[in-house]
Amino acid sequence: MNLYQNNQYLDDVQYVAGLKLPWEKLNNKTIMISGATGLVGSFLVDVLMEKNQSEDLGCTVYALGRNEQKAKKRFSKYTDDPRLVFIPYNVNQPFVRDDLGTIDYVLHLASNTHPMQYSTDPIGTITTNVIGLQNMLEFAVKITSSAFCFCKENCDSYHQYWIVYTVTDKFDNIISLDVAKKKSSDGDLFVKKDKMTAEVGDCTSRNQR
Repeated sequence: MNLYQNNQYLDDVQYVAGLKLPWEKLNNKTIMISGATGLVGSFLVDVLMEKNQSEDLGCTVYALGRNEQKAKKRFSKYTDDPRLVFIPYNVNQPFVRDDLGTIDYVLHLASNTHPMQYSTDPIGTITTNVIGLQNMLEFAVKITSSAFCFCKENCDSYHQYWIVYTVTDKFDNIISLDVAKKKSSDGDLFVKKDKMTAEVGDCTSRNQR
């Protein structure tokens, strides 16, 4: 199915792209997204590219994924757009690239959350997720990116877990991964701690709320 022919999907992309957010902070910035062909990553790529095309955001997106053919098919709308660059990558391997210049933001969205994988190969699935996070963190440290974001998608409860780190002094000031969650009155979960913000938001379609 070509999502670019799905009016409801396109409406969702435009809805998010039209939100009153500080988009100007992404002007002429570079964002690297692992898991770019996944559920969360692909939608984020579409939102950023929508801002590029409609408002000339000037944001370069490096999309990481294992399958280049899948990526070309998924992002066919941007085949000739130089602001979207696909890089074949398996998160189980160290990510070593010194030819990309400045990467302002690294978003690690690659993880296996399929219930079948957890039931048939729980150790392998969890190990892959941990190793992938470590590899992306080490890359972000090496290039001294401005910020690193880790997103863990929980399919069972239909919530998305976001952990955002401000990267300073090559992570010397990073705080631990321990997160205390608190449920707000509107049903969202959120935490704010020093240099970290962790949020859990309902990922059901806005049209179904």
